Amino acid sequence: GNRWFDKSVSFVVFADGTAGVNVEHCGLDGTTVLAFVDEVLGAPAEQLSRRSGAASQGLPFIEPVEFVLDDALRQDIEEAAASFAAYGAATATATVSFDDFGADAVKALNMSPDAFVQMAYQLAHRRAKGVTGATYESIATRQYRHGRTEAMRVVTPEVLRFVEAMEDPEAGTEARRAAFRAAAEAHVRRAKDCQAGRAPEQHLWELQLIQKRRGAELGVTEPLALFDSPGWRIMRDDYLSTSSAPSANIRYFGFGSTSDQCIGVAYVLLPDRFNAYLSTPRGVAGAMHVFADRLREAVHELRGLLA
Repeated sequence: GNRWFDKSVSFVVFADGTAGVNVEHCGLDGTTVLAFVDEVLGAPAEQLSRRSGAASQGLPFIEPVEFVLDDALRQDIEEAAASFAAYGAATATATVSFDDFGADAVKALNMSPDAFVQMAYQLAHRRAKGVTGATYESIATRQYRHGRTEAMRVVTPEVLRFVEAMEDPEAGTEARRAAFRAAAEAHVRRAKDCQAGRAPEQHLWELQLIQKRRGAELGVTEPLALFDSPGWRIMRDDYLSTSSAPSANIRYFGFGSTSDQCIGVAYVLLPDRFNAYLSTPRGVAGAMHVFADRLREAVHELRGLLA
């Protein structure tokens, strides 16, 4: 009730001084918000005030706003409140924290930190659900004007071979380690391609949306075969939807899953720690909690494998 979703950014400060940020995502990506938060929290308030030239103007004049509502408007508000409460109640969340493990530990093992945790997600998901499913990772493209994100697809042939090797009781340590490193290297190559604009998904998705919005105007009214193909539909049906927020000022952040089979994985990977926030529909929360347990095990196991 006290989150203003018509605002791009709202600071939410609790009685004990703990604070959070609520973001309306349509106009902003996480990288933009993190840059703002880091700027605000990166220097004392007095220094920021001097830098901006801010001057005290005294207490603002406060005047109550009175809303005049009839019965129909009151009913609309009550229904909206009930709907919003039900939506929140239908979402289950969990956190997974590693206070003694972070990006520095992974770099010491000669591996990309993001590749490490993404492989841990794949191994944990396979052990939790028995399948390797489509996985989305947000990759920033802000090096381009108006650039926002590209949709990276984490599952590669190398990832499939890595998971199979980890689950094969006959595979030895060297074979598992080699498969792990090969999958991580493929992950880094694909991430770089996405950053450089060499990934097709967001572009193709926008073309699909343009047809839905303006198909008749553009003379494109027949179904487009690509968007009905198994490859497109399977790729777009996430089992894991992942995104990172690398900021020392953020402990956790979160977002919803994209379907009943999906787990949203919002992670903060810093030099000295690694925190993940999981979200899924409450009806399938059991699988999310199993995934959380398997993730703890996977991080420990993969760290030992490289060491």
